[in-house]
Amino acid sequence: MQDMFSLPFLQQMVLKGGESFSYHSPFNEILFIIEGQLVISSEEEGEKKFDKDQMIFLFPGCYCRLEAETPVTYYLFRLDENIHFCEKFSLHKLLPLKRKQKILFYPLPMNERAKDFVQSLQIYENDDILSAELMNMKITEYSFLLYTYYPKEELARFFSPLLHDNYRFYEFVLKSYQAVKTARELAELSGYSSSGFEKEFRRIFGTSPYRWMMRMKMNRISRALKFSDKPMKEIAEENGFATLSGLSDFCKKQAGLSPTMIRNGRHVTN
Repeated sequence: MQDMFSLPFLQQMVLKGGESFSYHSPFNEILFIIEGQLVISSEEEGEKKFDKDQMIFLFPGCYCRLEAETPVTYYLFRLDENIHFCEKFSLHKLLPLKRKQKILFYPLPMNERAKDFVQSLQIYENDDILSAELMNMKITEYSFLLYTYYPKEELARFFSPLLHDNYRFYEFVLKSYQAVKTARELAELSGYSSSGFEKEFRRIFGTSPYRWMMRMKMNRISRALKFSDKPMKEIAEENGFATLSGLSDFCKKQAGLSPTMIRNGRHVTN
């Protein structure tokens, strides 16, 4: 099983018919079904069946079970923790269209442009030219694709898990967490009491502030190691570590990998 911090930003998965596994999505991800029928099960909504040429949004903190009714091929396209959509299309603009009840795993059909988009990702992955800069451009391209070819009402259903009743809190966290060192400092900036911040954070993000911030820090380090030529000492200093051993200890604790293993694209096998 691959560790979540060693996964590429585009990951192909092939499941045999009847194969299943539990999945905890720590990031914003788009699941593109290329072949077969896939069942996604969750406590909130039970079983939902999805077919070839559909795309599903997996939101941070969601727990689900994936099962292949037939042999399945799908791609996971990992977005940034903060979805950087284009100027014409922002999640905030979808808020007036959201329904009272949150919708999980709402599928959108993959039109020809969406299929072309996935194919381009496959080509870049096969050519081994994916970089952080290129992936950011592809995320922007994906947002233009959604804005241009899909009705806004459908997009509101698709991204329903992110259209929180307390969107200001959600937006505040994404904009502010990199400016602080601890979850306590983030709580103080928010204007909430410590207990109130913890409760609201868990309700929206599905985990504790501390665990979420450690996950984002590990993701940031992983990106720097995999998609930049920065010396490890520089990456360590940028992320608050006085020594390389401090960086190494953090990576091993959070991801089960040394910085060198992450840079070389290694992954954990259980």
